[in-house]
Amino acid sequence: MPDYLQRDQAPLGVDQWAAFDQTATRTAQSMLVARRFINLVGPFGPGIEALPNDTISGATAGHIDLLGTQAGDAIGIDRRRFLPLPLLYKDFWIHWRDLESSRQLGVPLEVGKVAAAAAATAQAEDRLVFDGEPSLGLPGLRNAEGRQTLPMSDWGSMGRAFADVVEGMRALIQAGFTGPYALAVSPRLYADLNRIFDDTGVLELEQVEKLARRVIGWDAPRGLQPSTYPLEAPRGPVVALADEYAGSDGDIVTAAIKIMRLGPVVGARTWGGVIGIDVPFHELADGTQISVPRYATWLDGYGWGVENHGVDPDVEVIPSPEDLAAGMDRQLETAVRLAMEALDARPAVTAPDTSGRPSRRPAALPPRQATGG
Repeated sequence: MPDYLQRDQAPLGVDQWAAFDQTATRTAQSMLVARRFINLVGPFGPGIEALPNDTISGATAGHIDLLGTQAGDAIGIDRRRFLPLPLLYKDFWIHWRDLESSRQLGVPLEVGKVAAAAAATAQAEDRLVFDGEPSLGLPGLRNAEGRQTLPMSDWGSMGRAFADVVEGMRALIQAGFTGPYALAVSPRLYADLNRIFDDTGVLELEQVEKLARRVIGWDAPRGLQPSTYPLEAPRGPVVALADEYAGSDGDIVTAAIKIMRLGPVVGARTWGGVIGIDVPFHELADGTQISVPRYATWLDGYGWGVENHGVDPDVEVIPSPEDLAAGMDRQLETAVRLAMEALDARPAVTAPDTSGRPSRRPAALPPRQATGG
């Protein structure tokens, strides 16, 4: 592909371009919101200026018969639009005297302008994803045709945020969208979530995130498939996989599974790195960067001991070189075997038979007594 950026014509060295690229990437990754929960496709190349956007028709229930001859609506394209692919950018400039000063004194170029441009571009991408660009005819998540909407209550009142999220999940499930789900809110609404929920000592945000995880009942709406209550709770035994590449949050999640006794952990001891650092790194005068340990983690039953040790599995399975060469995954095979054995001992919960649901029709009124005149 031609070098449209024309970097070779700029008075910058390879190391300076690398510093700019690293700063721009690090800044954008720390600020982008939509990419955290939306799957992206591409890149398609600089020559692609539009892509098709289809509206699907015939999305009705599937058929069941012996010969496959039952008539019905086929899923097809009801409408096709071609949406333009806009450019996202923010210009910045570097003064020639800064370039000359860097060359003469041997100090790295200041990258603040690069970070500011990357931050502005990241914000523009999120605005495009959430709100679209009316001048280009591009819709966003919040104004796209056919989006699901519900009235929003006052999140300043305790418990209303939790109730709104639950109601939103119910509406999505009834519309056929079974998750997984993500909750994106403004900084103001996020602040409303970070309050203690009533007198529980738990943040309302935690109530929203957890929503319990054990099936205790079923919702059986008329004409729809029953769904677990609470939603997205595991319906059967849990078996977790971990190995030496599971670190940081991987260490913490593995420890949490064991602490909460959700199920056995199969594999190898995790990496053992739960002391967090700040990003971006601290840059020194010579252009090198350092990270400073700042965020330690204490866990029930482990104390501070996960750092530099990791979490030991309940069932240790160390793959041999022969297994790897043969493409065999002994850890996965062991986990599947344990899961199937657990399912035999404790089958997955299933929805109740709705055919025997009692009738709630009111009893017939007694006949009226005749009265004399």
